[in-house]
Order: sequence, then structure tokens, then C-alpha cells
Amino acid sequence: ISERLGELRGVDVDSDWDREYPMGDMLKTILGTVSSEKTGLPSDKVKSLLAQGYSLNDRVGTSYLEEQYETVLSGTKTVVKSQTNTKGEVVNTTETYPGKGGSNLVLTIDTEFQKKIEEIAKKSVEEMTDPAADRVYIVVMNPKNGDILGITGKKKKFDENFHSTGVEDDALGAINNSFGMGSVVKPATVLSGYMDGAITLEDNTIVDEPIEFEASKPKSSWFNRNGKMELTDLDALERSSNVYMIKLAMKMGGQTTYEKGGRLNINLSLFDKLREYYAQFGLGVRTGIDLPNEGKGYNGGTADAFSALDFAFGQFDLYTPLQLAQYMSTIANGGTRIAPRLVKEIHETSPSGGIGNLEDVVPTKIMNSIQVSKEILDHIKEGLYRVTHGENGTSATTFRTYSPQVAGKTGTTEAFYSGPNPAYTNEAVENSTFISYAPNDNPEIVVAVVAPYFKDGSPSDYAAKVAKQVYDAYFGKSSSSSQTNEATVNSQIRQQQNNRR
Repeated sequence: ISERLGELRGVDVDSDWDREYPMGDMLKTILGTVSSEKTGLPSDKVKSLLAQGYSLNDRVGTSYLEEQYETVLSGTKTVVKSQTNTKGEVVNTTETYPGKGGSNLVLTIDTEFQKKIEEIAKKSVEEMTDPAADRVYIVVMNPKNGDILGITGKKKKFDENFHSTGVEDDALGAINNSFGMGSVVKPATVLSGYMDGAITLEDNTIVDEPIEFEASKPKSSWFNRNGKMELTDLDALERSSNVYMIKLAMKMGGQTTYEKGGRLNINLSLFDKLREYYAQFGLGVRTGIDLPNEGKGYNGGTADAFSALDFAFGQFDLYTPLQLAQYMSTIANGGTRIAPRLVKEIHETSPSGGIGNLEDVVPTKIMNSIQVSKEILDHIKEGLYRVTHGENGTSATTFRTYSPQVAGKTGTTEAFYSGPNPAYTNEAVENSTFISYAPNDNPEIVVAVVAPYFKDGSPSDYAAKVAKQVYDAYFGKSSSSSQTNEATVNSQIRQQQNNRR
């Protein structure tokens, strides 16, 4: 028909395409969406896209990877110079630019591993019996280069009466939703104390005891409600001492002594000081992932001195699961904050429409390095090892005999429900969290797990037990090296998940 259009009055031919998702709903939301020919260019980007040579009715990426890599995926148009006669009829055309087909993205995601962690998250949600708990998020990252090896979120679906009707995807929640994360923040607090000069390797012992200030409720560590215990920083991490973090924060805020019933007299600049230190690890700031519009958590502002103490053990600002993964990766790799990435290679399109030659490699993006010595960082990593292996480690029962050895930090935080069921809105709940890496002596994988909204108290070591299943899936895939697995995965992704149009 195209060849004989001149003979067919009122007939025209056009071409169109559809985005296909060969793996179904897996990562569908993160892959993103494209506009239709009818909607064309997004209204908020019309001027910039027209300036780049787009037409008003062009289809473009409108969210996530599709939007982030729009110029890579769409290619460039053929440019033709036309010559017309006095009647306006085209008599000659010359191609001045041949155009270029869109390229293909090779993702960092291990598709087989991704399937496994999606099933782990789905099963975890299905087995939840708590009336309010309804979701689990998992982020798995390579701490050495920022590759996202797997990312998922699953949550319960509800009918109009808030009866569960199944489980649905919420992978974007791992990037955009923020929660109170609790004691997983404590390693960052201890490292902040070192950076601030409040403690040193030679002098880091603090007395854990119930804390009570004038006009305040008592605060204590869960393992020490009445007595006094001298704790080093490593003891504090192993046992998860709230009081250690409180007294360390007091030192950083200018108050070096404690008297029962006395006044709390710290400088409220402590909020900003802690946030500046935490930001070095990626907490409370955007991670730099190759996606538009990522969440950066919630900054609670500057409230009062008592809230500043809560802040020091993870009870004030809110963070995303992705931020937790970057934070732990920064510690695991020796102090370099690396941006998470979902795309590692760009390939040409072959003449047959498949994956062609390598066009570009997406470089590792370094955000910053934390300002602390290797000696101190290795010291803190010993504390994380004691969490999973020490006599009093809060996750030792889960990981003490696990191979390869895992290091990490547990968290259980008091929070308020902000899920979909209005019956529980603003009710007190607990969030269960766990951040970790393995193998302990040469980390190649970081796992962050967040499970919020337990109304009846979170089950013992809940998030850590989910993480253990993730490690089982990762290390149990095969006996071959991680490099061999990566090469195989790349091949699978290129065939099944190349993001081209």
C-alpha cells in the first residue's frame, strides 16, 4: 500500500509500536511507561523536547527507566530535504541524515535472582498474621560498584472493607517510601561520634543506665532496665544500646555529664550536625540512582532536645529502603558512597532488531567518601560482625553458624501506622529492619530489608530472617563464581529484558 499511496486518494499509512514486558509484572513499574501518540509530549517538558527535535505527537518515556534513558532508547530521526514544484508536489528528496535506531539497556538485575527475592517477599507478606503489617521491601546491592542485583516490594491488596485479597507489587516503594528505621542507624551514629571527636579508639566507653531528665519520661536500653553497665562502642552495637547513643549524642551536643533528674541542656544544632554526618552515608539525601524523582526520606526538622536524643538511635527522621542499602554499602566497601545503578551497559540495535555491539558502559558514580580513617571503619565493622556472631548479638541466633559469614545491624523502631487501613491510622506500631553484607571478609552483596507496621510487636529478628532467605537465594544459586553468574545473567537480561523501543 505504501508503494502505491499516490494512486489511493484519502489513504495514508503510519506505523506505531507497543512497549512489551516479557517478564510480566516483574520490575514493570521500575521499567516505566511511555506516552501514547495521542498524548504525545508531556506538557511539562514540551519546550525542552521540541528543542531536541521531537514532534508534539512523539511517544516518549514518562516515568522511571523509560524517562531516565529516553534519549538513548528513542534514537534519532532521519532528516530528509525535499524539493517541490510550483504546484507544491514533491519532485525530489535527499536524505541529509540517516537517523539512528534506539539503543538497548542492559540492566544490573540478575533476573533469576530477582524472581527468587520476589517470591521471598511475596511469601513473607502472605504469611503475615499481624492485623496491620502488610508489606516487605528488599534491596540487594553490590557495594563495590553500586549495581542493584535485585529490588522488590510486596504488599497486601485489600477490598473496600480492607479484607486482604492477595499480594501486589510495590517495588517503587523501596525507592520512594520512607519509614522510621530504628537501630540500624546506630553504626552511623557511632561513626559520627568519631568524626566529631566525641569518642576515640582509645576512649569510647560509656555507662549504659536508665536515663531520666527533668520533665521527661525515662529512657533505657532494652537489655538494661535498672542497672549500670560500662559499654564500649562495639558492645553498644552488639547489644544495640539506646543509652550509649543518647549519651554520645549529648557529648556531640555539648553536654558531657549526666545527672538523674537533671536538665537536658544540649545545643539543638545537634540535629543539623547528625544529618550532615548521616548524609555522608546516604541517609536523608538522594542516593543518585539512575531514576528520576527518587524519594529522599523525611526530615523531621528541629523539634526539641529530647527528640534529638531519639534521633541518635533512629527514632526521628525517616529513610527509604534504598538509602539503607547505600548506607550499608558505604561501610562495606571501606567508606565510599556509590550511587546505585540499574543500567550498566548500552548496546546498539543489530540489523535484525536484536542486541548489537557494545556502545557504552555506564560508569560507577562516586558520590563522596566518608571522613573517617580505615582503622576506625574496620573497628566499626567488627561491631557489625559481633551483631551476628557475638554472645549478645541481636541477630546471632539467625546468623552465627551461617556460611559465608554475614555482618549487619538489626532495627526495631516505634512508629505510627500510615498504611491504607483507616482503622489503624496513627496507631503505634513497630517497624522491623535489617541491613547487612556478606561475605564478612570481602563483601560482594549488601541486603537491606524493611517490614513496617507490626501492631502487635514485630516477631523476633523478623527482617533478619527475611534477609537470610535472600542470602540463601544468592549464595545457593550455583557453586560457580559470582563473575560467571554475572556473565550468564547479562545474557539472560539481554534476551529478556533489553529495554528498547
